[in-house]
Amino acid sequence: MGAHEEQPAEAAAELSGAARDLALASRRFDDGSEVYGVLGELQISLIDLHQTLQQLAQVHTSNQHLARDDSRDPDAGHAYAREAGNFLAQSAQALDTATTAFMRGFAASGHIAWEPGSTLTATVPDALATVLAARADHVETESTATPPPSRDVPPQR
Repeated sequence: MGAHEEQPAEAAAELSGAARDLALASRRFDDGSEVYGVLGELQISLIDLHQTLQQLAQVHTSNQHLARDDSRDPDAGHAYAREAGNFLAQSAQALDTATTAFMRGFAASGHIAWEPGSTLTATVPDALATVLAARADHVETESTATPPPSRDVPPQR
């Protein structure tokens, strides 16, 4: 039983921290054979992340009758829950595609015999590093759905 098995918010925070640590740590491998273990753990993580995304999609779609928006409008809440569920399901499908490509890379990596004593490093161009840092700091959170008008609030003109 995991430390946060019944605490999804805490488990997500732990995953976020672990992913950040791995992103930093994987810039350099003092022993090339360490790559295989990292790839193996990532494969398991991708499968678990896919399951999590599917479950989150299902939580939103199955419980949309309980959803309200910030102004307590049930119709808008239902629309947002459906939208969230659909996008989360799409992200699970996209992750499937990424996982397939990852597993092909993992398989190809398995054919490599790194030179003993070699240090492997990843170089990230400065421009890419800047873009990635900005993306991490400014994750887009706006919805694209327009909820149906509320029964209690007149439509805005």
